[in-house]
Amino acid sequence: MGTPITLVIEACYSGNFISQDGVKSVLADKDRTIIASARGDKQSKIARSSSFTRTFFSLIEGNKPIGEAFEEAADKLERMAYHQGQYPQMESNGDGNPNQPEDYVTLKGKYIPADLISLAAPPNITKITPATELAKGVSSKKIEVELLGSEITSVYGTVIPPNFDPKAELKSWQDLSFPEFDLAKVSDGKYAATFADFSMLGDYSVIINVENADGFADPVQTTITVPGETTKSEPTQLTGDVNGDSVVNIFDLSCRIIWQVWC
Repeated sequence: MGTPITLVIEACYSGNFISQDGVKSVLADKDRTIIASARGDKQSKIARSSSFTRTFFSLIEGNKPIGEAFEEAADKLERMAYHQGQYPQMESNGDGNPNQPEDYVTLKGKYIPADLISLAAPPNITKITPATELAKGVSSKKIEVELLGSEITSVYGTVIPPNFDPKAELKSWQDLSFPEFDLAKVSDGKYAATFADFSMLGDYSVIINVENADGFADPVQTTITVPGETTKSEPTQLTGDVNGDSVVNIFDLSCRIIWQVWC
């Protein structure tokens, strides 16, 4: 057996380091684990507050085995507004087919770099303002969170507008440049701030991040909805629908005959 090697790659289309068009990469081999932040045809989104590797290594630092850390990181990203559709991949048995049960079996009980006891105490967000629909004409909302943790250095929110599509291809990193706001401490373990630019119709995702000297909390999010009126278009009457019931049948023929006789 060779020396086990773990490669963790944060890059767009990084799944191609595992396989491409069904052909395994030369990097895929026994005693080698390749973890990619995105599938071979997907972009990897790296934001100030989150990325696949940031989430993955946070779990590793918490003494999670490699397989568990990968699975949890991938699941967390899929639930975040701007990471959906990345589909991270992991290959560990050398066959070039990622995310298979065999890959998890190979990594069972394996850690980076070993089974360590972490003394870090990152913060934890326990409560956030629930999903809210604003009243018509209102464009501001106070966002409040409760958290556990000491020596908090930063609490801030990221606002994802309704027109952002996480599965659309990014043309520029500016596409991930979202509004942010800082939350101020109002009492022990409680922080709040008002964001005043909910001006677009639809659902905003507000993601809260908390950091201290030991790391960062799992981001949590809530939804703020700006309501708008929708109007139904008038149904188009079918050709031959004489009686206006939206169905063309024998009754329309009867109506046509009666109408012609009457005329």
